[in-house]
Amino acid sequence: MSRSSAAMAAPKEYFALTVALAKVEGCVPCRGRDEWHGDEPTTRARAADACWDCPLIRTCAAYADAANECHGVWGGQDRTRRTTTTTTWSPR
Repeated sequence: MSRSSAAMAAPKEYFALTVALAKVEGCVPCRGRDEWHGDEPTTRARAADACWDCPLIRTCAAYADAANECHGVWGGQDRTRRTTTTTTWSPR
């Protein structure tokens, strides 16, 4: 989700997260790192574990809930939608 669409999806929560990020100095584990939006579930799981020491975990989760984020790690939770594949069995 782009910044502008994020702000439109949940303006109050996006603003709160943006202000909180501006106030903290380097103690946010996700800043400048790609693991939070990686393709591998194990990579995102490690990123989610790193969130638990973050001072913004609740603000981040509140934004993700309000904006219905469906990709990446937000607030200590991997919110990437998993696709399921169903196989139809047919006798040969």
